[in-house]
Amino acid sequence: MKATNNIVKLLCGTEQQGTALLVDQEHAITVRHCLKDFYRKRASSIILVVVIDGISKEISALPADKEESAFVYLNLEEKVESVNEIHFLDCKLEALQKASMFGYGKCYANGSWKELKFSGREDLDKNSVCDLQFDLIDARDKTFAGFSGSPIYDEECSFVIGLILQEECADHEAIYIEGISVSSQKDFFEKHDIVVNNTNLIRKKTGERANALQMTDCYITGVSDTIDELNNIILDKIVALHREGYWERALSELKEQIQLQQGDVQTSDEIKAKFLLQQAMWILEDSHNISAASKIYQKAVRFCESLDTKVFFALRAFYSGESSARKLLEPIDSQSSFHAYMQICVNQRDGKAAIRAYETYKDIYSCNSRTWYWVSIANLLNCDFLKAEEFLKKAIDENGEIFDYCILRALIQYWKTIPIEAFHRIDSIYPGLYSEGIYFFKNDIRTLIMDVVNDFKLAYQKADSVGNKKQKELALVCWINALSVDNLLFSKVMEPLDLLKKVNPYHVIALMVDVLCGRVSQDEIYEKRLKALIKKEKNSMGYIYTLTEYFIKVNEDAKAKSLLFEQEQNFKKFSCMEYWYMQIAYLEKDAEKRRLFANTANKESSMSKIQKKRICCMFALGYEKDALQQLESLYDDTKELHDLMNLIRYSGKQQKWDVNLRYAKILEVEHHNPCGYLYQIKAFMKMQKFAEAYTCIQKVEQLNIAEFVRQIQEDKLTILEKMGEYDKAILAGEEMFYKEPSESFAHRLANLYIRRGKKSDAIQVLETADKYAPLSLSGYQRLSGLYHHIDTQKSLDYARKSVEISNHSPSVVSWAAINAADISMSNIMDDYWKELMEKGLDKSPFKTIGTEELIEMIHKNDEHQKDFEMQFHKAEIPIHILLDGKNRALLSEVFYNNWHNAASYFKISFGGHIAGKRDTKMDKLILDYTSCLLLQELDVLETLASHISFIYVPSNIHPVIMDEQDKLSSGQLDLLEHKEKVMNHCIKTLKLQCVEEIVPDNLEDVNVLERSEAIMRYTAEQNGAFWIDNGRIDESDVTTDEVCAVLSEYGYICEYDSDTVRKEKVMSLKESKSKIFVDILVLEEWYKNGILDDVNECFEIILSVQQQKVVEGERLSWNKRNEIYNKLEKLKLVLNKIAEDGKLKWCVDAEKEEWNWKYSNLIISAITTTMQKGIAYCVDDRCMQSYGEINHIPVYGSMDIIQMMYKCGWLAEQKYLKICREFITKKNGFVIIDPLIVSRALQTSEVDSGKVLESKLLTDIRLFSEQSFYLLEKYSGVYQIGVHLSERNCYSMLHLMSVRSIIEEIWISSMELEKKVACSNWVIYEYFRIGEILDSTKDSDLPEDPFIIQSYFYLIFQGMLFVSDRDIVPEYYDWLFSAVSHSLGKNPELLDKILELIIHEVHSILCDANKKDELYYVYMERTISTGINYLPEDLSQKLLEDNEIQSMFEKYFVNTVRIGENFCIPSEIFECWMNEILMKEENVEVKREFQGREFLVSWRYELPLWPLLKVCWLEEGAELSYQLFYEPGERLYHSNVPIRIKEARRAYEFLGRDLNVDLIEEISAENYRKTADFISIGVQTDVSYISQQIKLIIKNGFLFDKGARRYILPGNVSYFKHFYDFGKDLIYDDKEIWCAIPLEMKEKCNCGMSFNPVRRLHYLEYLMQNETNRDIDEFCCMFEFLEGGNCYIYGKIYFDILKIIYAAMQEIEFYFAEPMQNQIIWTYIWTDKIYEELILQLQMGTFTLDKYHNTLSKYADQLEQGNKDVGSLDIIHPEKIDVMRIGLLGSAELCLKYWGKNKDEEIKGMAKAMQNGLHVWLKSEDALIEFLASQEGAKNEWRTFLAKDYRTELNELQKLVFGKGEDCIGIEKDFLEIKKILTKKEIEVTDKSIIYLGCLNMPNDKIGKALEGILEKFYLNMNIMDKSEDYAMAEVILSKLQEDYSQQFRKECMLKLANRLLQNPSDWKEIFESIMYLFGDNLELHVEFWEKIADDINGMISTELVEWLSRLQLLLPLELGQRLYHAKVCLINKKFEDNTM
Repeated sequence: MKATNNIVKLLCGTEQQGTALLVDQEHAITVRHCLKDFYRKRASSIILVVVIDGISKEISALPADKEESAFVYLNLEEKVESVNEIHFLDCKLEALQKASMFGYGKCYANGSWKELKFSGREDLDKNSVCDLQFDLIDARDKTFAGFSGSPIYDEECSFVIGLILQEECADHEAIYIEGISVSSQKDFFEKHDIVVNNTNLIRKKTGERANALQMTDCYITGVSDTIDELNNIILDKIVALHREGYWERALSELKEQIQLQQGDVQTSDEIKAKFLLQQAMWILEDSHNISAASKIYQKAVRFCESLDTKVFFALRAFYSGESSARKLLEPIDSQSSFHAYMQICVNQRDGKAAIRAYETYKDIYSCNSRTWYWVSIANLLNCDFLKAEEFLKKAIDENGEIFDYCILRALIQYWKTIPIEAFHRIDSIYPGLYSEGIYFFKNDIRTLIMDVVNDFKLAYQKADSVGNKKQKELALVCWINALSVDNLLFSKVMEPLDLLKKVNPYHVIALMVDVLCGRVSQDEIYEKRLKALIKKEKNSMGYIYTLTEYFIKVNEDAKAKSLLFEQEQNFKKFSCMEYWYMQIAYLEKDAEKRRLFANTANKESSMSKIQKKRICCMFALGYEKDALQQLESLYDDTKELHDLMNLIRYSGKQQKWDVNLRYAKILEVEHHNPCGYLYQIKAFMKMQKFAEAYTCIQKVEQLNIAEFVRQIQEDKLTILEKMGEYDKAILAGEEMFYKEPSESFAHRLANLYIRRGKKSDAIQVLETADKYAPLSLSGYQRLSGLYHHIDTQKSLDYARKSVEISNHSPSVVSWAAINAADISMSNIMDDYWKELMEKGLDKSPFKTIGTEELIEMIHKNDEHQKDFEMQFHKAEIPIHILLDGKNRALLSEVFYNNWHNAASYFKISFGGHIAGKRDTKMDKLILDYTSCLLLQELDVLETLASHISFIYVPSNIHPVIMDEQDKLSSGQLDLLEHKEKVMNHCIKTLKLQCVEEIVPDNLEDVNVLERSEAIMRYTAEQNGAFWIDNGRIDESDVTTDEVCAVLSEYGYICEYDSDTVRKEKVMSLKESKSKIFVDILVLEEWYKNGILDDVNECFEIILSVQQQKVVEGERLSWNKRNEIYNKLEKLKLVLNKIAEDGKLKWCVDAEKEEWNWKYSNLIISAITTTMQKGIAYCVDDRCMQSYGEINHIPVYGSMDIIQMMYKCGWLAEQKYLKICREFITKKNGFVIIDPLIVSRALQTSEVDSGKVLESKLLTDIRLFSEQSFYLLEKYSGVYQIGVHLSERNCYSMLHLMSVRSIIEEIWISSMELEKKVACSNWVIYEYFRIGEILDSTKDSDLPEDPFIIQSYFYLIFQGMLFVSDRDIVPEYYDWLFSAVSHSLGKNPELLDKILELIIHEVHSILCDANKKDELYYVYMERTISTGINYLPEDLSQKLLEDNEIQSMFEKYFVNTVRIGENFCIPSEIFECWMNEILMKEENVEVKREFQGREFLVSWRYELPLWPLLKVCWLEEGAELSYQLFYEPGERLYHSNVPIRIKEARRAYEFLGRDLNVDLIEEISAENYRKTADFISIGVQTDVSYISQQIKLIIKNGFLFDKGARRYILPGNVSYFKHFYDFGKDLIYDDKEIWCAIPLEMKEKCNCGMSFNPVRRLHYLEYLMQNETNRDIDEFCCMFEFLEGGNCYIYGKIYFDILKIIYAAMQEIEFYFAEPMQNQIIWTYIWTDKIYEELILQLQMGTFTLDKYHNTLSKYADQLEQGNKDVGSLDIIHPEKIDVMRIGLLGSAELCLKYWGKNKDEEIKGMAKAMQNGLHVWLKSEDALIEFLASQEGAKNEWRTFLAKDYRTELNELQKLVFGKGEDCIGIEKDFLEIKKILTKKEIEVTDKSIIYLGCLNMPNDKIGKALEGILEKFYLNMNIMDKSEDYAMAEVILSKLQEDYSQQFRKECMLKLANRLLQNPSDWKEIFESIMYLFGDNLELHVEFWEKIADDINGMISTELVEWLSRLQLLLPLELGQRLYHAKVCLINKKFEDNTM
């Protein structure tokens, strides 16, 4: 924990000068700067104020010495108890690393913690002692005076890393803090014996420089201990000693024995030679001293020339660097040469050769522990870690755990644990030293590495126990390097590092680690030492590396470069040029030189291709445009983590966040590095993709990585806040805060509470933070503000505390004064102002300005506000921006004041507002603050919330509401109450006279600031009174002191300043009883002083009426503001209630810190959410509504929402009309008045003398309309979507549409004709003002005025659309043309324009109707024809000149029946024939003549009771006929009673029943229809009749005859209800019927192998249940209905009939009225019966299959059931079901259902058939779409399996049957089919299905290559794929291929498309769509494409293209948007250049 007890206030004399830190009980340190007054003798003492247990104590102190160091060591005169131990840290900070300080600033009397962030600046003033610079995390404080000497803590480990020296200020505000590091004052700490730690090592990131440094150039030795049998006990012992690690002792004893042997004649020469050879071998292996070893060897040979020297020669050659070392050992003929061979192999990293040698000689020469040791190393080199461990275990088992084995075991585990790529980058089996931990391991991996470290530690201990220095160094270096691979592990490096320094202080690794960790400051001695080591060591590369890194760390870049150039030959000699170039790339800043170096590196022969590429990348970084692309290419080649990290860091640095994100994902997925998540989170946040960032956060949280926790928590909080997820953010924030409370975090949490509307929680968290550590000045000020109007006393308390800790800073005192005034504490305010004035104006924060300057400021502000307001009135800016530009204007106040002000016209709606597509199923809605206010005021906000899922509000809505409440309730209420008290006393008690103020004529000449006084003075003069003014602006004025002087002379006691009294004024006042004219301020002063009544006795006091009204106005204003406050409180409560109900969400937080526009941020938050989430936006502002939609999402106003609520039934009509009336009476423009309220008002109005008597409501409506048009003339805005139309024109057109609706309501109402005419006249003349419009327009201009034309058009055309009562049409036209005939009659040109529009509209309506269905088309034809029939003849005749209209009209109003191609009979004659012939008997022919031609007319029964008329005649010798069906049962309804009775008897004969007397009486009666219906239904639903009807339908082709479609269903629904009626139990349990319906049957039925697909599916299930064996083909029966199957056409016919039958149900009224469920089931039942008869007729040869299918399918294809959303239909709906779903999905489901139930073999056969057939069945586009479209979410009323997903079912089946994984269907077949496509010249339609299917099945590598071939052949090599849909297919293919290939292909296609656009600019739309498909969400490529076009294009470009690019630009992130903007500008400029050339 940070020890605040140790941090004390430092005083010099009595003044605080800074802060000090107690290092123990008797000493403290501070910075010298704090004692300047003491050293300059200005202060005699140094006092430390120590706080112990809350009690302050002063202790004297003196400096310990006079040295001029930056820090001062203080001796205390007495001991301090309770001092904590302080830990100092020598470290180097990273940029942006957090730190903290605690000090006793002048604004922080009790001390305060402050969070800091290291700036990372290294260019600080070299002459200053400061070497640390920090930014403030919470920058609200303006000064930190008094913090000098405060300790700087590393926040993570509570180490003191420096002391604060000073603050740097700009404009009197601290901008950053500077300090002195512990590192820079190490001499000071050493002198005073203060321990400085290095425990927490912080390595500075090296960015893109070289990462892994390998400096352990140790060789694997040991062969010298394994020479063949020595046959000497002494030598064996000595060798054993050497093997155990006692190298020096063994060598000493060996030399001693050699010395003894020299004179010993008994020792043979061979023995002497062997001893010498052993010495030579050890010298060679232990010290690599080849010269010394060779000399000893010569001695040995002199003793014994036959000595075996192969091993010695081989080792000597190896250590000399000769490549022939291994050859010298051949042939291998001894164990020693065998071992030597393997040792050399492994030292040359040739593990395979060592293994080969082992396998060859293991049986020839006996193996021992050393053999297995080398074999283990060889396997390690081959990355066979298991075998390496196996052989090492053998060696340990034989020889124990010696040093070599401990080291090797650790190495195997190390390389086994970390990624293998690291092993391949190091030319040794020993770990390399990483300058920065490249990996971030999970905890389990770190545990394994620590196990490795323990083995290295064990090895060190073994080496230490035998005193083997080299082995100790090796173990320690491995230990250190192993820890360097991970930054967290590296913090544990101190133990091995300290041990290594003890063993070898100048070891290169020890020196390098010191440098990397920043433990070495700039030191000439250190530099000289390293240079000496470089000269001394033969292989000095490690020291060169170290010195290079040292120079870089201490910012000596020039020296670093110089060293590199000096040592260039050494780098070449030791093949280290990659490192050399890397460092040059880091150091060289000159761009041209960097390019030269890169070129030179490319020619470097010692480096690999990859090394050269990597170096070129490093030289490109930050200097070349394509640096990022180079890094990408490098990583594509290497796939190494090091290159990936450089790529991620650089892309982030360049803010290429899409690239950064892509590679961050690779880091996480492919390299399993969790840091990838952190990079992704950062990228997503930078890209404003907070939802994606949050998903990453959740993934990281699951990993539970301790080191990530804090960062993830902070990011999570930020993300949730930005997403508007405040509740979740608060939960996360609370968890963090209460774990580690801090003020900065308390503020953050308080902000969240405020956004959530929880002010009390915000207060609580700040007060909680205060308990842990005193808050800062800003903290107390905030608490004071939060307590406003909650607890005024606490608000005052916190204000006082703020003043105290600021040391009574003038700015804080002035703030406290204002604060007191805001909470009506004027007396306290006065105290603060008094204090401020006593200090003098020079110290005041306020600026004193002159009168002229003030006037100028007022004028400028007025002009600015006028400009702003005019923009607002013209809807150019929203009210939000207008109010942000005003200082204290409140949106709520503006809204409520206008809403409740009947005199004000409140312009909240855009006059031309048409909100996108109004969604009556709206589920979510964004409400702006304006809409919240309005909907709440109308009391519908809660209603709205209760009916939709979510309401979104702007992220800052609660802060805005609370801020407005604060401002509304702020003010000096106490002063107002005092004014009222005084005024009441004057008026009611003293009865003072009040007069009106009189304005002087010359007021314009008076200074603006003096006009008020001029009026008062003039009023006094006019009333014969003295003007009493304390200010004495004019000599004529009298002061209050002079009035008091008079009182004093009269004997009244009062105080006054006699020095200011003018005697002449006193004398004037004393003359009689003078009148005095006073203002309220003077009255208040006299009242306060208790002399008001005395003055009244001595003088006649006159008051101003206006002053009285001002006081009353202030009270009224205060009450209004209080009322608004309460309304806002209610709004807050409602919003919180909606939130508690889970229905309130917050928009995303799109605010920028630098934005201080609170109202504008409301819009930004809402619009951002609209664009991101696609949710409609409701805002009551003209400017915002003028846009209509945002990204195709509608923008609504509150009135739109209210209308929607009414239409949905959420609002009762009474409530809705009341709201509409409020909009009118409160003049809320420019709302279009709902026709409903106008209609209702007219219906209830009275008429007198043909005129409407206006009610109050009608008057309001008329005035509202008039005022709207008047204001729109003045302030018309512009509609911002599409063509920019004026607001007035748009409003006029919408008004016209409203008028049209009102007129319709009038004429279809039940009003009397007279009232209809009167109301219509009122509408067009008073409301619509047509007369006024005509009067204001010249006759010659009328034909050119589109509004006039449209108006007449709508009024005339309205008559054609009356549908409820055709009789009103002539009445309507009589009124209309009498009203408008004058203007139309005199202007034929206008009439022509109107008729032209009517003709166009008729064509348009008929065209649309024809697209819907036939009945609607006929209905519209009849309606329009009726309208034309009643038009004035001249108009109708002109319309009938149009052929299409004439043809339509003749069908209904030129009454003829066409019976032949060229022959018509008038309908009256034809109907007469029909009625006459029906009187005759069946088949009786009657002759009739017409136009000289003879006709034979007869009828016959086609079916029982169903007559068929037949007309025959001769034409050119041939007999022709015409047949027409009567309605079924027509004769039952005949007017002739005998015919009805006869027909009834016939019916009962058919039914086999007797006709009783009662029925005869009923059918004979006048009300016979009910009986006729009963008989007719009985016949038409009879089974026999139905059978005959079905035959008739098939025989006569009714199925494809539109006219006969009404006859293809039974005549009554009762027939079907016998089988099924929705909602009731089944009445008819007939399995035969249910076999025809695609629903599961409870009992299975053998319905046989039907041609009906539904019946056959039921039959298949019967087979599955039946134990009888059947042929496999029978189980595959459903596949015959699929493409290529024997029953394919039968299936098509079945589904065509199904659709036709369903269409007929939609057209026949009594069927259409039935529930949808009935219609669906009945369709299947009837289709089955029709289909059964058709199959019979086909089998009999009545029709041919193909011909019937072709005819039927053509007709079925023409059927269109309107614009229905097929997706919303039930899964078995006739328009949705198809043969694929029944045949394929049905079979698959049955297979799954019956698998494991004795049919497994049959099911296997079916599954195999599916595999083989799928490609054939999916060849058609319709089949493929059906297969791909998932119906899992479809409506499924009967819960049938048909709603399942094809792929899911088929894959599940494949897994069950064949054990294959997902997406395995037909993969091999895919490959073969795609290969076939590659042989073609172009892609056919069916080929696309195959390609899509291949992509669908998750292609393997083989299919992937084939798909690549498709892309390359058809898209790149052949120029045939040029449609945008082709590129849609390309994108599907690319999504399944490798990312690198996909990216490369996209870039190649980009070039191709760019060239195409350059050659054919007119193709831009097609190309635009193509790249949208191709590039998808790769925004970078989109921008690159248009940049290339902008660079290369020379010709003209489309203006429309520029508009499209502008839209695209708005959708892009800021940086990419700017790039596209520049490209667009370039295109525009080129266009301009082309135009001007």
